[in-house]
Amino acid sequence: MKIMMMTALVAMDGLRACGQLVGGLAELGHAAAAIEERDRSRALERRIEILEEEQALEAERARIREAMARLRDLRGPPEPPAVLALLRVDATESFGPGSAEALTQLVYLELVAAGHHPLVPLELGAALAADKVVRPLVLPDGFGCIVGLELQDPVREKREWAGTLRTACDAEALGAAARELARAMP
Repeated sequence: MKIMMMTALVAMDGLRACGQLVGGLAELGHAAAAIEERDRSRALERRIEILEEEQALEAERARIREAMARLRDLRGPPEPPAVLALLRVDATESFGPGSAEALTQLVYLELVAAGHHPLVPLELGAALAADKVVRPLVLPDGFGCIVGLELQDPVREKREWAGTLRTACDAEALGAAARELARAMP
């Protein structure tokens, strides 16, 4: 009988321990659910913060766009591009007038192709009182030719830009140099 009682007590202790374990597991489950709920709540709060920040950024962008539009209105319409007049190629006698004229036409075409300001030949440019003058030149030196392009402001008598390239003196090399300088001109 004593054994049966002991067995019963041990069984009751085991049941009580199982009950406590089940209760502990239930509490653990409730705690995990609370943690998950708290994490979900924090995630939702962070999403709300992010949305509010995005709205604030979009409002700032709109304010900047509006300020830029007001600035454009204050500046007025853009100034028309300067009209450029192209002088004839300044070449030494060794090139001859036909070569100089051909190179002048090539420089003209390269400047137009490079998308520069409206460009007119010298005679028309003088009649229109061009804003700027483009002066091309070719100079032979001991190693080949130097091709130059110069942008001048005739009113202020100021050179605004100049570029030179050393090249061979054949038509292909002179044309390539004219093309490169025309594209480099601001």
